[in-house]
Amino acid sequence: MNRAISALMTCLAILSAAVASPALSSSCDPPFSDDFSSGSLAPRWVDITTGGAGSAAVTGGELVLTKADGVVGATIVSLDNSEVICGDFDIAVDYRFINFPGPTAGGGRFQALTVVDASDGSLLAGAERYREPANSCIPTSDAYKFYSTVPGCTPTALYVSTSDTLGRFRLVRIGTTVRAYYWAGGTWVEALSRSITTVPVSIHLYTGTNGSLTPGDQVAFDNLTVQQPGSAPDPGQCVGNFSDDFSAGTLAPRWKIESSGFGSATETGGELVLSKSSGGVGSVSVTLDNSKVICGDFDLWADYRFVDFPLAVTGGGKFQAMTVGDATTGAVLAGVERYRENVNACIPVSDAYKLYSNVPNCPPDAIYISTSDTQGKFRIVRSGSTVHGYYWSGGTWVEGLTRSIPTTPIALHLYTGTNGAITTGQQVAFDNLNLIQGVVSVAEAGATPFELALAPSPAHGGALLVRFSLPSNAPARVDLLDIAGRRVLTREIVAPGPGPASTDLAEGRRIAPGMYFLRLRQGTLVATRIACVLQ
Repeated sequence: MNRAISALMTCLAILSAAVASPALSSSCDPPFSDDFSSGSLAPRWVDITTGGAGSAAVTGGELVLTKADGVVGATIVSLDNSEVICGDFDIAVDYRFINFPGPTAGGGRFQALTVVDASDGSLLAGAERYREPANSCIPTSDAYKFYSTVPGCTPTALYVSTSDTLGRFRLVRIGTTVRAYYWAGGTWVEALSRSITTVPVSIHLYTGTNGSLTPGDQVAFDNLTVQQPGSAPDPGQCVGNFSDDFSAGTLAPRWKIESSGFGSATETGGELVLSKSSGGVGSVSVTLDNSKVICGDFDLWADYRFVDFPLAVTGGGKFQAMTVGDATTGAVLAGVERYRENVNACIPVSDAYKLYSNVPNCPPDAIYISTSDTQGKFRIVRSGSTVHGYYWSGGTWVEGLTRSIPTTPIALHLYTGTNGAITTGQQVAFDNLNLIQGVVSVAEAGATPFELALAPSPAHGGALLVRFSLPSNAPARVDLLDIAGRRVLTREIVAPGPGPASTDLAEGRRIAPGMYFLRLRQGTLVATRIACVLQ
């Protein structure tokens, strides 16, 4: 036992002493997303900060960059060279100020998303929040700033006045044109359109100061997505696969609250908590904003839990629900909910799962399934022009609804509320929301989680048994990466089927002792784990 512990500590020491440098060779990666929930920069990201200008860490479900006090410079995180982006791209990321002082004489302060030439690091385009006292070069002291070189003054750089302390940046390349956007009023606003080369690019996320400005600052990034569109995007871009465990402590910009004055929504204790106020009939809802519509086939599921959800009373009903609606008109298309109302001519049971494909109350439009569950899961699947509604029971999904549905883009809603004459308050929670698109088979998708593990851990050089679980039968890939992000071993999982599986990545080949990273990919879903290999 002592020898194993000693070997493990040696392995950890290898990681601690290593300097993460970009890989020497690269390949074009498929679209991906990163919600910075892994707790580690590696293996995708590399801190390339120099001169003691600051530090970077993945913490609290965000990428947090801290620019050091007393120096002029920038804290920069870059994709490693094994993650270069080729061809057309659509990159979006949330930003947030943590400690970002106002305009100060002596120079500028910035939080930025940029793309650079992957071969030489030269800047190609950027979108940032910028603060500097207005002068002959800078037209406004608090602004979004956009550019396609390394400029300071207008018209090379474009400035848009703002007081936003959180929001989104977006850079899009279609052919030889780059467009830069910022988020305002519930939609993307285009600020820049310039020529750009078609070379492979890397992403830089950074914060810093210029001129003679030395005070420190701290900012955060979250929910980065990289898509590869085939044509110029419009506001309301179809969102890719994503998940949200509501652990950040604040609602991500992808969500907006629709309470109509009837309650509040917060992220607390690792859950999305919806509180409906007493004294009125209505609901509090959290919905994806217009930039995050769901297109095509999808599989959507989430955990639910009652916090304070009294039993049914006379006069109306109370509900906790997940629904999908037409993203253009807002019309409800399908829903799954927990519902409580006293039995009457319309309501067959007082405590039920309720599933529907419009906005009904009575059967047969609404389907009621008696239950006493106070926590569980909701699931909605669209395959072609058919929607399926599920609830979780006995360790498996139970289908409660199959109906026709339009193929229009979808908006997602999570909510709680009352109807009829029920004015009492209530509180519920949601967690572990997942969206997977391009569902191959309703029976295959969503019923199992997306997971990765090394067993045993630490492993020994001649065997590297990787256990994983996939939510669909789409092709997947397992990579073993060294601490610099270079691929050591790769296994293509061509037809895995959903559910748990395993593979011996080494297949008898000796793996040098040390610290590695395991990476599992299926579509845009990515899971990464530390892998320690002993003699």
